[in-house]
Amino acid sequence: MSYTTCQSTQSQVDLLEAVAAVNPNVVAVMSAGSSVEMPWLDKCKAVIHGYLCGQAGAGAMLQALLGEINPSGKLAESYPLKYENVSSAPYFPAKQRTAEYREGLYVGYRYYETANVPVLFPFGFGLSYTTFQYSDLKVTDRETSFTLKNTGSVDGAEVAQLYIGKLSGNVSVAGTNAPNPYDKKILADYYTGNIQTVPDVEFENLLGHPIPDGSWSGTLTINDALCQMYYAKGGQLSQLPAGVLGHNQSPVLRSR
Repeated sequence: MSYTTCQSTQSQVDLLEAVAAVNPNVVAVMSAGSSVEMPWLDKCKAVIHGYLCGQAGAGAMLQALLGEINPSGKLAESYPLKYENVSSAPYFPAKQRTAEYREGLYVGYRYYETANVPVLFPFGFGLSYTTFQYSDLKVTDRETSFTLKNTGSVDGAEVAQLYIGKLSGNVSVAGTNAPNPYDKKILADYYTGNIQTVPDVEFENLLGHPIPDGSWSGTLTINDALCQMYYAKGGQLSQLPAGVLGHNQSPVLRSR
């Protein structure tokens, strides 16, 4: 998968589409550590995701494909339709010295749900070879309980998920009566969740101070990440790793 996008490499997509052109019974087996764009999903009858499961992962995936075990996992993040839909997409990857977290609390499903952004697969999604029934739900201000029953014909495990939200009306929660430190008028985008175009002045109001100047200037030292030094375009950039590996001195790089 590409490091700068959420896309699979084009060679993998070409292979999948070529196989699907001659045999529509395609099951995609994925191994990835983050969300992946899937414009090729309509070419597959199913997708099984093993995340980064290590040396024994291939055998476990085969057992799941053959029905010897029941895949019971759930997605640990939302899968966007495309990377540009991610709340932090306008601000990452970081440029030069500064990484700006303008998305604030709106990470993953908090953003998609609040801003009404559709996703390919929601957080917590996952299918099973069996079915489960939830019943006897009881909720108090301290705990929740319910009965979970496997109603299918095969063994399986279930990841029970509990989501709390306000459908309508008012909800009262005991608190400290501390004043709200944020002003809805000057942080309007953070109250609506539309945070992909947060203006500088609003971000500064959230920070409580001017946005730091993150441009490359002065002397760059070994404490500056090598991956970020790419943006400096310094003439001695290619020599820096050799200096790090070959000497105990602390090499520096003067930015242009």
